[in-house]
Amino acid sequence: MTRSRIIGTFLRDHAEAVASVLDVGCGTGELILRFGSQADICAGIDISKLALKTGSKKLKAASFLLADATAIPIRERIFDLVICSEVMEHLERDGEAVGEISRVLKDDGSAVFTAPCNPKYWTVEDAADGHLRRYRTADFAHILRSKGLRIEKLWTWGFPTAYLFRRYVSTRLFSASLHKPMTQGRARAVRLMAQFLTYIFRFDDRFVRLGLGIGIVTIAGKERTSKKDDHSTQTK
Repeated sequence: MTRSRIIGTFLRDHAEAVASVLDVGCGTGELILRFGSQADICAGIDISKLALKTGSKKLKAASFLLADATAIPIRERIFDLVICSEVMEHLERDGEAVGEISRVLKDDGSAVFTAPCNPKYWTVEDAADGHLRRYRTADFAHILRSKGLRIEKLWTWGFPTAYLFRRYVSTRLFSASLHKPMTQGRARAVRLMAQFLTYIFRFDDRFVRLGLGIGIVTIAGKERTSKKDDHSTQTK
């Protein structure tokens, strides 16, 4: 919920220009519902058939495709906005996924990425969630730039309150295997608690530029090619 709110903050100036949206690793389509429901072209890809089936029921106008992030079955330069939230940390070939996102993004489009930040924050919770890594901000930015994207904004979110909650509450619940029995059959209670925490976590917005957060949020665009480079490429 906090990530979704911060993505919305990042995209505030882009909302009117977005006519086509792709969510890479869309899950059940929560982000598509928020950021793509009004777009002329709206699509999501995921490797979970069950998640895609759930998403297609929520937003019938969207196209949900069973596909891998490293091989997006869509032609190049289609989307004004591509979202890739909490996906790259699960991929062995994360750079290939970024390359595919760059390929399907329009030259004047925007791509939004989120991922876990700071390797020193690694805990059993990361392992339980299937993470292969947590990123240093410099390394994350390097991957994007190496695939033809330029960084427009890069923040880390979740310090200090979300960090403290993770360290002293959620990770301990995971370590003791209490997270499933505590939430099973209590959807409303958990939702109310999540909404309360999301409100508390707004305090962390004051510190997003310190680089101490538990997650990265980045907005990137296509690297601009100069006319001279274009002419050189055409000549070759």
